[in-house]
Amino acid sequence: MCIDYRALDKQTIKNKYPIPRIDDLLDQLRGATVFSKLDLRSGYWQIRMADNSIHKTAFRTRYGSYEYLVMLFGLTNAPATFQAEMNHILRPLLDECVVVYLDNILIYSRDMKQHVKILRRVFEILRRERFYVKLSKSEFALEKVQFLGHMVSAQGVHNDPKKIEAVRTWKTPENVKELQQFLGFANYYNRFVPQYPKIAAPLTNLLKKTVPYKWELKHQTAVEQVKQALTSAPVLILPDPERDYVIKADASDPAVGAVLMQDQGNGLQPIAYLSKKLHGAELNYPIHDKVALAIVIAFKAWRCYLKGRRTTVYTDHCSLKYLKTQPNLSRR
Repeated sequence: MCIDYRALDKQTIKNKYPIPRIDDLLDQLRGATVFSKLDLRSGYWQIRMADNSIHKTAFRTRYGSYEYLVMLFGLTNAPATFQAEMNHILRPLLDECVVVYLDNILIYSRDMKQHVKILRRVFEILRRERFYVKLSKSEFALEKVQFLGHMVSAQGVHNDPKKIEAVRTWKTPENVKELQQFLGFANYYNRFVPQYPKIAAPLTNLLKKTVPYKWELKHQTAVEQVKQALTSAPVLILPDPERDYVIKADASDPAVGAVLMQDQGNGLQPIAYLSKKLHGAELNYPIHDKVALAIVIAFKAWRCYLKGRRTTVYTDHCSLKYLKTQPNLSRR
């Protein structure tokens, strides 16, 4: 049953409780070798509506009028309310051995003995708070686990094989809506793909209102390149906050990009890729300014990792090494 609560949502004071960033949750898993995933059964329905709000959910059918006694999908504050409740009851374990994204609970540990103890604690909390797990969708004591569209293991994070197969067999977009769906899917995984905006530029240009939707060879080539990049994406290691970082930045019209790396004992390996499509005046920057822009974007995007750590930056534009000795610098 689907009920349109848009009118109610417009009158609702929004709950600003934050939904966690997926990248932040994945970063917490560094060093873990054993994983268990719990899925709550009809998660939202396990939270009761406040008595003074029940009447606001009323709806009418030909069989009569009804009200919801439990929280339901479609209410604007449902995700924030659910996340806040999960964080509250599992707070003693959060970011130590448990991460939570709405009704997805991931338990992680360095060894099996510790893992069993954590599972017992989680089940005790859920039993006490009367939250129920859907056993058929839960998995236990895994070396690698599918979590929020990614595969996680002791080696790092990589694309979910099911998602890779989905993108490999994706049909050619026949209109703007289908192209938006394809790019929306691809954008979710762009941290795995170097120079993603450059590869996807012919497709994103096709979304402009001033550009007619006319499919050409360059668009088909771009789709195939995106598919190839996503299906061959590398495993990304999880950052070690005790080690120094390396950034490699470059510029290649119509985009700039960078990769964040670390040597955790096996040589330099990627943690994340980042890229930005150039617009307007940025396209006219001299090459050294474009490379500098890539560095600035990288430090802004990854500042949560880089603050307080030694970071080495590599570029293929040697003039940037004189940046500190220039008497006059552009305000850019």
